Amino acid sequence: MSTVIRPAAPAEAHAIESNLRAFNASRIGPCAVQPLSLVAIEGSEIIGGVLTQIVVEWLQVDMLWVTEERRGFGIGRALLAAAETEAQRRGCRGAFLDTFDWQAEPFYRKQGYDVFGRLEGCPSPGHVRTYMRKVLDERAPRR
Repeated sequence: MSTVIRPAAPAEAHAIESNLRAFNASRIGPCAVQPLSLVAIEGSEIIGGVLTQIVVEWLQVDMLWVTEERRGFGIGRALLAAAETEAQRRGCRGAFLDTFDWQAEPFYRKQGYDVFGRLEGCPSPGHVRTYMRKVLDERAPRR
């Protein structure tokens, strides 16, 4: 019998995810993913938001956005702090994220995040993807 490699149908992708989650759970216990999204609104306008998820005991920050006109007024800092506070309340030990060189590494450093890795040439030549983390609870490992 020969192996065929082809694009996965949605049901097949779901099966792959389910199998990997089951494997991971056999090693570390249940791995519930809890979405945590927050929005900043002025009047009826969305001026910012943060999309995160809690994976076991870590806050994964996927996206943080503030409209250009409102940057520099502490909205991003407030959104991130609110997500971290809720993550701590839910038992998270730390937070992690990634950012590109044209985005917000200095902002995240000011919020207490440290670099733990860089991927040169990502997403394209001449750019860098930076991976950062922050201790939210002293049980989290340090460098």
